[in-house]
Amino acid sequence: MRHRAGAADRDRRRAIAGEPALEARQALGRDVAPHRAAQERAPPAAGDPEDGHDPELGPQDGGGEDDLARDDAASGQEAGIDGFLVSWLNDPDLNRRLSTLLDAADATGFKIAIYLETAPDPTDRTLRPAQVREWIAYALRVFGDHPAYMRLDDRPLIFVYSSDAAPLSIWQDMFDALSARGLTGSYFAMSYDPANLDVFDGLHQYAVLGDPDLAATYRSVARSVRYSSLLSDSPRLGIWAATVHPGFDNCPYSPASPYVVDREDGEYYRRTFLAAIASDPDWIIITSWNEFGENTHIAPSVRYGDTYRGITRELAQLWRTRGE
Repeated sequence: MRHRAGAADRDRRRAIAGEPALEARQALGRDVAPHRAAQERAPPAAGDPEDGHDPELGPQDGGGEDDLARDDAASGQEAGIDGFLVSWLNDPDLNRRLSTLLDAADATGFKIAIYLETAPDPTDRTLRPAQVREWIAYALRVFGDHPAYMRLDDRPLIFVYSSDAAPLSIWQDMFDALSARGLTGSYFAMSYDPANLDVFDGLHQYAVLGDPDLAATYRSVARSVRYSSLLSDSPRLGIWAATVHPGFDNCPYSPASPYVVDREDGEYYRRTFLAAIASDPDWIIITSWNEFGENTHIAPSVRYGDTYRGITRELAQLWRTRGE
């Protein structure tokens, strides 16, 4: 699973611990570029025992998973992050890891929410509403009441990947069917279109790479979200979550046609973060905490050391100070 960072209160400048929410995507594991991940994750600190972890596939010796979850949560908090959005589908192994991460987060007040992989098969992006509905039902039933699970309006929070793979009417039908079963959540669409706020509680994007004027895009989206309640037949106060990136490199996935966005020694990350701040977002989401396979990670690593946690801490403080 991948993690992003997240929040939990509709009051715009309040979230976790009374602050704006800064979330980071996190990966719990499956088969995401394991060799790059194993090479990139920072080694244990001096004096710490080597525990045999591959950060994408989990512990290689059957032990230490609890320690890894606690370390990730603590490391994220030290960077000024409020929580992780964990890429998830209903899979027994991922469910076990998510439970472990929730328990680890609970010990320190960190928060966790699901980033729902609506169409996880890269060869078939068809969204199957009945399947997705039952995945959501499982998540709300099994994880939604955990004290470390993020909530919005006192409802468990779920971010939806590729929400535009189904029309809004299908999502409304799914959410209504779940509510009829006593399973009510808060949901974020992956879109800039404020029409989604008739069904979803907030807007975000997974990736913002290649935008020639991200600051202008974000200003426009922020305005549309804030004024959408004045134009809607069923007004609801929407949440604007701006995404930031340190860079990108999908070579492990597409070696024949790689797409690379250079990190520029941290300057690309700073530009996207400052563009987000300038839009006065309710939340900021980092893609990602530990997606080593796409080189979007800000977690400590062999190649970059602790550089990106430091930048995150600095800019998170700037954002929160600006909101006071």
